Amino acid sequence: MQPEEMRALLRARPFQPLRVRLTDQRTFDILYPHLALVTRPLFIVGLPDPASGGEWAIDSVRLPWSLIRDVEVAPVASAGGPG
Repeated sequence: MQPEEMRALLRARPFQPLRVRLTDQRTFDILYPHLALVTRPLFIVGLPDPASGGEWAIDSVRLPWSLIRDVEVAPVASAGGPG
């Protein structure tokens, strides 16, 4: 996965939730594109605060691009959020 590819997925309209799979078997669901940040060295995933309804992140995870194995549309019922 390249930063440009992730940025295109996050900017797609309508936004579709994404599941990011890592080489170490962890997964992260991206339900809200405004809680994800694409930089050249890292992909930063904001972990949504349930109390905020997805408006704010309660924490974040910094992922080097080399850890990202693949990205797919997430099979998640509660999708979207503000883009």
